[in-house]
Amino acid sequence: MPTPRKASQIAALADKLGRAKLAIVADYRGLKVKDLSALRRQLGGHHSELEVAKNTLLTKAAADAGINVGTALFKGPTAIAFCFDDVVEPAKVIADFARTSRTLSVRGRKSDRGRRSGQFGYVASSRPAARSVGWNDQWSAQQYGRCA
Repeated sequence: MPTPRKASQIAALADKLGRAKLAIVADYRGLKVKDLSALRRQLGGHHSELEVAKNTLLTKAAADAGINVGTALFKGPTAIAFCFDDVVEPAKVIADFARTSRTLSVRGRKSDRGRRSGQFGYVASSRPAARSVGWNDQWSAQQYGRCA
């Protein structure tokens, strides 16, 4: 049972997830406070908010809002941008910021448009993952080689 303070945070996050036309989840690891504040100011001009929240609270809020969330989306330091009016300009701001800062990486997004409306979708990472090639990757490469 969450404490009353955490319950109110979960309710506020669930409300924002329900109202947002676009929600962008990002990993802010290595980002300085002044850079995060600058991003918040840039998004504020477009009726958007950037919040840093605990992953467990975000997972519970998404469940309360009826949004299906995968297991890998809310891992590590998580910032989430809520876009309430315009979806294009805040997405451009975040994309430009991620490109110039090289520390912010977008993990996924929830949009009210498209075939997966209302569900979180994963975004290809802007930073390459440091991992070894597994058997599944080798199999995929073999299958791709057969098709090419």
